[in-house]
Amino acid sequence: MLLSKFTKVVALGGDGTLNLAVNALIGSCCTLALLPYGTGNDFSRGFNCKEGD
Repeated sequence: MLLSKFTKVVALGGDGTLNLAVNALIGSCCTLALLPYGTGNDFSRGFNCKEGD
């Protein structure tokens, strides 16, 4: 699997991007960082993160 070569993944997007990234990383040991840059950003807004923070 391609992800086995990586330990960190950065996702730039919103809730849909986060959903795809989390599901792709199931079973891996990768650390995921989300840079909020989507249209909804409900997940990021829940943590008081703003676009560009």
